[in-house]
Amino acid sequence: MRYHGRMDTHDVEKPPRRPGPVPGPPTARYQVLLEPRDAEWAKTQPGGLSEMLRRLLKGEYDRAHGAERGTPRGPGPPTPPGP
Repeated sequence: MRYHGRMDTHDVEKPPRRPGPVPGPPTARYQVLLEPRDAEWAKTQPGGLSEMLRRLLKGEYDRAHGAERGTPRGPGPPTPPGP
């Protein structure tokens, strides 16, 4: 048998794949409690519940930190009705 500079891999047994998450960027997992009505509504949004929460959190983070970058923070809380 001649050596061709590579190993034949079709004869080598591969270790079984372990179940688990696909490798990717590190993320933290948190639990969020929602009212059933809100959870059902969020599931119907584009991208589903997780994507809706990501968009909501990113929007609020950007709004809250906008003042530090010199951009307006957006509208404040609603003005209470007058007497």
